Formats: sequence, C-alpha cells, structure tokens
Amino acid sequence: MILMLRREGLSLELLVMQRLLDERRDAYIAALRNADRGDLTPWLEFFAATLADALHVTARLAENFGT
Repeated sequence: MILMLRREGLSLELLVMQRLLDERRDAYIAALRNADRGDLTPWLEFFAATLADALHVTARLAENFGT
C-alpha cells in the first residue's frame, strides 16, 4: 500500500499515516486479530477511518505549507 501511495506522489500522507498507525497501535492490532479470525469489518473500518484522518491532517499541513 505504501508503495502504491508513494508512486502517486503522496509522500506527506505516508508520514501522517504511519504516525496515526503508531498512535493507534492497540486498535490496529485488535483489528488485525479480528481479521485473522475471519471478520474483516473491524480492519476495514479502522483502515478507512485512519486513512481519512491522515488525508485531513495532510490537507491541513499542505494549507499551512502552501503546497
């Protein structure tokens, strides 16, 4: 996933996404455990919410840096 985003020129999002994943480590691991048991819904919800948050943070950062 990271490689796909980087190919599209979204390097700032990668930094934000990684920070959010680090901050939400417990929820990330819990969602992965559910996925391992066959329930992908918590993982998909977690990932979608984290990605949306990363995009919002990135947009604010881009506005502040004038990019």
